[in-house]
Amino acid sequence: MEFIKRTLTAIVLLVFIYFLAVKSTPLVFFLVLQAVIYLALYELLNLVELKNEYKLIISIYAILISYYFFTKKLSIDTILLTMILASGIVLLKRTDKETLKNFSSNYAKLIFIPFYLVFTLNFLFYIWKVSYLHLFFLILIISVGDSAAYFIGSWIGKHKMFPVASPKKSVEGFIASIVFSILAAYLASLTFYKMFPPDFILISGVLIPLVAQLSDPVESLFKRATGVKDSSNILPGHGGFLDRIDSYIFAAPVFFLLIRYFTLIK
Repeated sequence: MEFIKRTLTAIVLLVFIYFLAVKSTPLVFFLVLQAVIYLALYELLNLVELKNEYKLIISIYAILISYYFFTKKLSIDTILLTMILASGIVLLKRTDKETLKNFSSNYAKLIFIPFYLVFTLNFLFYIWKVSYLHLFFLILIISVGDSAAYFIGSWIGKHKMFPVASPKKSVEGFIASIVFSILAAYLASLTFYKMFPPDFILISGVLIPLVAQLSDPVESLFKRATGVKDSSNILPGHGGFLDRIDSYIFAAPVFFLLIRYFTLIK
């Protein structure tokens, strides 16, 4: 039953992503992406120990970062400086003797969380702007890599990679994710992606599953720290939005940098 729910949800999501990527305008794609990002941010904020007023501040920072990606009217260094100064002022006002022990962690969370989640995932918008085919290529590599890691790891996985963060992830599954991702990237280059240089195909096939397989357990540490399995139960069989996009947190910016390095931007 769980497998059926998981499969049906995956099919619905893939169909939705296809039509969104192919048919939507930049504004529509951006707004839908923001909805997903902010739902994931909401789930993440529920996992960390922060006052509601600090969660509100993080949300405001997140909006500034998103505004930067869509308009480029604010520089990212200006946003970062604003975040550092504003957070310091707020914490000076709100920190008392009882909360003094949390000052360092609160300051770090206020700066880190918006960049960890919102800054990284907004690179999906940049990738889509290059071409929806590039976005599909990224999804293909990550999906094949994650599936290979799961099935091969469940079958022959014996050596754990991250026992605390992801006890089920194995070295064997990790190697399988890279091997099958390279194969998927190569097969894709023979069909819809003949325009991609061979070295781009090879490096993407190695690097993207590598960072994706690291991105997932990093996100899992937030859940392990609070003793929960899924960030939410909003997606049947898949957990929450944060659970579904965790592989893209590191992979999206890395893939965009690869595109820019190989001058594939139109």
